Amino acid sequence: MVLPFYDLESQSESAYLTEGFANEVIIALSRFRSLRVVVNSVSRRFVPTVGCWPSLGVHTDFAVETTMTRIGEQIRFQFQMVDVRFGLTRWAEAITVHQDELVGLERDIAGKIAAALDRAASDALLNGKRRLRGGAFETFDCWLRGQHRLYHGDWTREGEQEAIDWFHKALLVDPTFARAHSSLALTLNVQPLVRPGLAFGSEREKALDHARKALAYDESDARSHLAMAWVSMVGQDRSRAERHFTLAANLNPNAADVLINCALGEAELGQREKAAQLAERAIALNPTYPEIYDFFLAQIRLHAGDYAGALEIGTSISTMTPAFPAWLAAAAALAGNRSLADAFAEQFLTVTRSRWEGPEPFSRPRAVDWLLSVSAPPSNPYRAELKKGLLIAGLEPSESGS
Repeated sequence: MVLPFYDLESQSESAYLTEGFANEVIIALSRFRSLRVVVNSVSRRFVPTVGCWPSLGVHTDFAVETTMTRIGEQIRFQFQMVDVRFGLTRWAEAITVHQDELVGLERDIAGKIAAALDRAASDALLNGKRRLRGGAFETFDCWLRGQHRLYHGDWTREGEQEAIDWFHKALLVDPTFARAHSSLALTLNVQPLVRPGLAFGSEREKALDHARKALAYDESDARSHLAMAWVSMVGQDRSRAERHFTLAANLNPNAADVLINCALGEAELGQREKAAQLAERAIALNPTYPEIYDFFLAQIRLHAGDYAGALEIGTSISTMTPAFPAWLAAAAALAGNRSLADAFAEQFLTVTRSRWEGPEPFSRPRAVDWLLSVSAPPSNPYRAELKKGLLIAGLEPSESGS
């Protein structure tokens, strides 16, 4: 529930502002599929009193309290989300703006609040603070655990399999749960990234089936369109991929995880400016983002030809996937740093050799062949630069792979 905003100055002329911001927060929160928001006609019944939580009279787990203070021409908003069942603050943030910057700012602030609330609410659920009767929460809980494993665990074959198992458990409870289908589609789609030697698209039919089911069960969920977009990218259906990336971003412009995925998708489609805007928005919504965001950001820089920027972001997470060191080797080679390129190339070969699952024995050319199969498709302008950088770094494919 979003409670009416509390004006510490009690200025009646500010009533329109506090009410307007509260309405924008409610609208933004309502776009998150994982949250159910009490409508403003109900929340307006409660008189705002800072630090005092009345019996709300409706079933709600979290409430948003906001205070507003004017300091000259500056306006300071202080937000906090309280778990009303335990009286615990789960999230808080303060924002100060000049009064001349208020026009059009409501939605940006509301979006930031909405994204933070979505993360905080999901974390509280994941950590066992809420247990509802029946299968609805069991399904959601399994899905959340799978998502957490993907975004906060090590990106390995074992890690992905654990996430996949959680998604399947969710579907055992509710076979129509769209989010589990979309997460399965996304995970299966990129399995070769963590399993060297497997051809990209080896699980595409299963991924496509889950993406179709996600859309069939909930086409209004941005994740359903995100799944279809990435499966289409692997199938080299660029027009369908672009259509679904756009739909995903438009359906939930306040979901950072969706936007960072869309940003990378647009980068791979050659839409550099759009990719940069989406990435910037994702970071603004989730400034304490997990490491996987850096994996996306480094690739976006690579596709933009910003090799120094890609190296700056990616060096500390170079072993996130077996292919990543090779991409960084190409970036270093194209940036003129041959010694760094050689180091990343050796790292790529070492990691790939230790985790090789290909049908043929590991070899340097086969490793590069596999790398090219999971990297930018032939239709991507970046692919030529990637191959050029790999050659400089001493990573040459076989004659059939070239």
